Amino acid sequence: MSQELHARFEGADSNILVIEVPTELTHVNSEDLRGEVHSRMPDHDRAAVVLDLSGCRLITSIGVAALLQIREACLDSHSTLLLAALNSELVEFFQMLRLFDLFQIVESVDDAIDRVAG
Repeated sequence: MSQELHARFEGADSNILVIEVPTELTHVNSEDLRGEVHSRMPDHDRAAVVLDLSGCRLITSIGVAALLQIREACLDSHSTLLLAALNSELVEFFQMLRLFDLFQIVESVDDAIDRVAG
């Protein structure tokens, strides 16, 4: 059973899409996350996607593939992708997979919004 995705727009021009990533990002919901980003990605100058990982505890290889595909979609549309609020286990996981060079990772959703808006 997949968890419902929660998304909202932030920023003065509603140019920042913030999506709360479910507790587990797996084969069950990776396609839903990709679809949500693709269908709701802002079509603005300085558009950005922020994935809020504060509630995420597990990312499988399929979940990593989804994140990489979202990264590519953001690059293709000249949008910024930021990953926010990773717990210590996910930080270690991203370090082990050497993903820190591929993603902009920030402490919180507020930090991500400030970075894009500033």
